[in-house]
Amino acid sequence: MALKSKWFGDNQRCQECSRVDAKHILTSDSGLHVFLVQEALILIDGARIDTAELDQWRYGPSTAAAVLRYKQARDIVNRSYQQKADDIVGKMTIASLDDSMYVLESGIVLLGGAALQLGRILLASPKLQLSGPKLVVITETAQPWSKWANQFVAANPARHAKVPIPNGTTPATIAQAFKRAIGLAGAGGTVIISVGHGIPSDASRDDGRFDLGPAGSFKVGGRNALLVGDPPPSHPTGPLVFHETQVFYADSPPPPYRSRKADDQDGGTPAAKKRLANWQAYDDIAAAFKTQRLAAIVMLTCRIASATGIIRRVAQQWANPVLGYTRKIVGHEIDGRVRVFLQGDPPGSFYQWPKTTNTPAAETFFPISRDSVQVSP
Repeated sequence: MALKSKWFGDNQRCQECSRVDAKHILTSDSGLHVFLVQEALILIDGARIDTAELDQWRYGPSTAAAVLRYKQARDIVNRSYQQKADDIVGKMTIASLDDSMYVLESGIVLLGGAALQLGRILLASPKLQLSGPKLVVITETAQPWSKWANQFVAANPARHAKVPIPNGTTPATIAQAFKRAIGLAGAGGTVIISVGHGIPSDASRDDGRFDLGPAGSFKVGGRNALLVGDPPPSHPTGPLVFHETQVFYADSPPPPYRSRKADDQDGGTPAAKKRLANWQAYDDIAAAFKTQRLAAIVMLTCRIASATGIIRRVAQQWANPVLGYTRKIVGHEIDGRVRVFLQGDPPGSFYQWPKTTNTPAAETFFPISRDSVQVSP
């Protein structure tokens, strides 16, 4: 039977494995067909495969162990000649892997427009070369986020990378870290922002904020954000939070009003100079994004996709598709491994996706969910 997933279906060697006993995939094999099996095991089961085997597309001991665990968990045994699972990818195993990847691909399609770029990321993977586009996570150094970033990179060192941002980093230095990450991703790559928090407003989709640096080091606000040097309101409705800049800072409102940026350029006060410097750091990040045609920018930022006015402006300024989530992002460690998933999702297996994002795949990949929103520039 022909394989039906795009993941395996385009590979002749995998197709042969599904039809011919002599073409089973086993220890000592190497090549793209092995790499496809390895990547599928990582996506489906969160398999841990040795870095050297991934780099060399080699069916080594850790790949064999991952195949065995996969088959044991699903009782894939040809009882015409064996009583227990082995570590070989034969007709039954490649068919099962193909079914799983087909389910994943179909689920991505069901997500609608928000998943089109995610589909490009996942489904284009068999065509990528080791020197091609990368998925780069910008991460804070606090736990559990740093540990998840390490797992993300270890799952596929050839195509995954990370750029850490320590606490206490200035906006100008954070901009440099973003430039490095964008350069590592390359054309067609993906940048994942995993620093700080996101807080949408209940009153306006143009309000709220998100972080570009850890521990509140680079807070970016919406329409009514308080900036450095702003006088506090006479009747505050909650705790005051001052932001380094806001996404609407340089926008010109209808005459006779002027942008905050124009007013600050004329003002010359220390506070105005500070606001301009912070905006310059943000604008440097935007300019760096504009130089690269990315597959997507993924914001692992709680609920920021509910602030659609902010996200729309960011996508315009960064000139790339931006994907965010309407639910909170959770980082949780279980048995020494960190999962990043959407709050409220119970633990489950791959086969319960997309009902839950709390699956083994959450240890090495960002959440794929209907609770995501993609905004194009």
